[in-house]
Amino acid sequence: MLPKPSFLDELARFPAKVHTDLIARLQADDDIEFMWDNLTEAIPGLDAQDFIKTVFNSYGRSIGRIRTGEWLMRECRTWRAKYETRLKQLLQNRPPDTEFADRLEDIAGGLRLNVLLESFIPESSRQNRTGWRHKPKQTGLRSRRLFALELSRFFYDRCRQWRDEEVALLTRVAFGLKSEFGGDNVRELRRKRQR
Repeated sequence: MLPKPSFLDELARFPAKVHTDLIARLQADDDIEFMWDNLTEAIPGLDAQDFIKTVFNSYGRSIGRIRTGEWLMRECRTWRAKYETRLKQLLQNRPPDTEFADRLEDIAGGLRLNVLLESFIPESSRQNRTGWRHKPKQTGLRSRRLFALELSRFFYDRCRQWRDEEVALLTRVAFGLKSEFGGDNVRELRRKRQR
């Protein structure tokens, strides 16, 4: 019988063209192989390529959702500001009633569309609805939260266990954290999400 391939061997076979930084961090971490051995014992039949694909997809989505949400927030603020300016100009110039009503309907329709667009913004991007931009550290925190929650769900769906320590390790490695992010942090993120 052939020995089972190591996680690093499987990672080297993974056809990834993006997130090469994630591959390098996974390959450099000493605990990844030990984590993989624990996971294969706890989840019989866990396919390494499927698992690596899940990690990569979760990483990409966690970063992408935040960036998309932030872009959409900026666009909504820009459009809202334009409509507010048009409304102020309309009130100052006070055209004839029919023209006033038509222009007011256009502004109201634009603001309604803006509210509709805002409804598509992910909850993680809505936390800051003011005009200032997110600092990169805040964006990283939200990306890590999404990543950890997605991996927690993956493990729970597979083996009905949350596997918080493994999720914490993968989160630390994926986002280049030194320490201070453990299983307790993952459990706390889940509790906050359920409230």
